[in-house]
Amino acid sequence: MRNGSLDGDKSHMDVLIQTIGKPDAQSAGTVQQLADKYEYDALIHLLEEAVL
Repeated sequence: MRNGSLDGDKSHMDVLIQTIGKPDAQSAGTVQQLADKYEYDALIHLLEEAVL
């Protein structure tokens, strides 16, 4: 998803968000809101925090 954010590929991110939503709807909702608003810096930061 980070690559999708950096490339601005919203359709790719939407597919990945749907995948996240299956096990974790709340996190997927947060990620979707950031993607819909094109807040890519915040999205990348959130994803980096989730990995750590």
